[in-house]
Amino acid sequence: MKNKLFLLLVLALTLGACVRETPMEIRKAPVYRFDIAVTSAGMPTTKGVKTDWESGDVLYVFFEDNALQYLKMTFNGTTWDQTDKQGGSAFEGLNLTASGKKVSAVWFPPYVNDGAPVWVEGEGFTFPDARQGGYFMSAQAVPYTAEAEGGVTNVRAQLDMRAPEGFVQFYVADDNPQPDSWWLTEAHFACAAVGKIVPGGNVNWSTGAYGFPLPGLPATVDGEKGYYFYGILREASRGVSTNYSFQMVRQSEREGHSYVSAVKGKAGVTATMYVVEGGAVSKAAFKLGGWQERHFVDMGTGVLWSIGNLQEDAPYIADPLQPGNWYMWGKTTPYAGGAYYQGSYDVTSTDPAYAKNTSWRLPTRAEYTSLYNNATWTWVTKDSGDQQAGVYLATSKKNGLSLVFLTSGYYFDGKREFDSYVGAFWSSGEADTNDLAYRLSIYGRHPHFNSIFNGPTVAPDGTLMRKMGTSVRPVMAL
Repeated sequence: MKNKLFLLLVLALTLGACVRETPMEIRKAPVYRFDIAVTSAGMPTTKGVKTDWESGDVLYVFFEDNALQYLKMTFNGTTWDQTDKQGGSAFEGLNLTASGKKVSAVWFPPYVNDGAPVWVEGEGFTFPDARQGGYFMSAQAVPYTAEAEGGVTNVRAQLDMRAPEGFVQFYVADDNPQPDSWWLTEAHFACAAVGKIVPGGNVNWSTGAYGFPLPGLPATVDGEKGYYFYGILREASRGVSTNYSFQMVRQSEREGHSYVSAVKGKAGVTATMYVVEGGAVSKAAFKLGGWQERHFVDMGTGVLWSIGNLQEDAPYIADPLQPGNWYMWGKTTPYAGGAYYQGSYDVTSTDPAYAKNTSWRLPTRAEYTSLYNNATWTWVTKDSGDQQAGVYLATSKKNGLSLVFLTSGYYFDGKREFDSYVGAFWSSGEADTNDLAYRLSIYGRHPHFNSIFNGPTVAPDGTLMRKMGTSVRPVMAL
């Protein structure tokens, strides 16, 4: 592991005032001196801690009692260019002559889309357009000096750029990284970003819920393309050997709602993660490799859920927006009519998911009920009125990930019925009679059953005739 410490960032900012008919301007050749010292302690060679400024790096510098103005400094590869919040050079009304005032700053990485600060009265500067995880280094308010020399005001401050306590970052290689493409989830980590700069100048951090996805930010590290993921580690795991189970999910959209469309898993990672403790900058950057596509996602219910329905063709899990195949209860081959199975459930001989992969099986009644209770179910449709085709999205209350449940109909007496209006998914649960079994069903709106259900409905624990052909949604162990 490697501990890296940002010692200090010394900022010398020169503002010039010329007595002309033109407004006060920032000098085009500002004097900046950046002294960055880094100590190493044998951490991996991954560029996990910022050891040098890169072209496109931005520092937003905020001055106390100057609510409507801030300095934006952009590194051009050699020196720092300066502009005010309007992108120009005028600082109308800026007052940096008062003594005892403070300055703070936030670092903005070059590989994140710009999200300019906005002043909100009574709140301070906020970052409404900033990607979560984009702003992760800041300098708390420190005094600055302002000295007039020959018509020029020299403003100087020492800014100690730090990450928040508990901060950890990860790097995952990818040949074609794209914004808003992959997200990383693990129960021990939460998203974090600068929430706002309060009027007194201090930086407030905004932390999300643990287990919710960390956005992947495209970056190139030592010539290798990939993603950075930033998060805050649970306090109990800091500096302690811990077992982690990571998953990367790709999220797509349906009618403006996101859902999981691909999953990569990496379980059984045991590591001791060194993070920011006591305000000193020291953190671990971990390079995560060895990912495997698995088509199953953790929804926080104790099992992994497939992102699509069972199908006969490899990889045997259908695309989330494709129906897959339909099966009679107790049959391991697709629906073809004929006699139905009247015996007891046996995973090795009557489970169509197990027949494709011995790590898969049908969900139990209790697992469907758990998913129902631990997710928010959203009906997604383009239609209105008494007849609405659509899909349901089940969004985990534990980690915010969403699965698509299709209304792909069912087979009854050889005929497919209610396509786009009803979806049914077998469980392993047997009913009291040998001609029924338990299932989860979803209903849109249709004249045939509008009198039964008051609007689109999820029914997690009802029964259907075993001779009907329904969808199968496999699960597997964590």
